[in-house]
Amino acid sequence: MTLDNVFDITNLRYSLSQRKQDAEIELKRIKRLKEKFRLINKHLSLHQTVSSLLLSPSA
Repeated sequence: MTLDNVFDITNLRYSLSQRKQDAEIELKRIKRLKEKFRLINKHLSLHQTVSSLLLSPSA
C-alpha cells in the first residue's frame, strides 16, 4: 500500500463521516418538520370537528 493510498483512504473516511453527519442532521430536520405537520393536521381536524358541531342543527 502506497502513501497515496493511505491519504485516499483517510480522505474517503473523512468524506463519508461528513456525509453521515449531514444525513443525520437532515433526518432530524425532517422529523421536526413531520411533527409540525402532524400538529397542524391535528389542529385543523379539531377545528373542523368543532365547526361541524357548532353549525349542525340541534335536534
